[in-house]
Amino acid sequence: MVLKEAVKTTNAPPPMPFFSQAIKCNGMVYCSGSVGMDPRSMKLVEGSVGDRAEQCLKNLAAVLEAAGSR
Repeated sequence: MVLKEAVKTTNAPPPMPFFSQAIKCNGMVYCSGSVGMDPRSMKLVEGSVGDRAEQCLKNLAAVLEAAGSR
């Protein structure tokens, strides 16, 4: 039997309704798309594309940490 588990963290922006930040399945973590949004203000990070990309990677790191990845 395949066990799937939704991953949720408040350290990254919430997903749209009916979606998950990530799914854990058979020892793998499948992350959904992410944007350069600050999870506290819920606004896109101001600045360059690089600034938004950096925030996007921080958000993905928070989701992976919540999933138990290191």
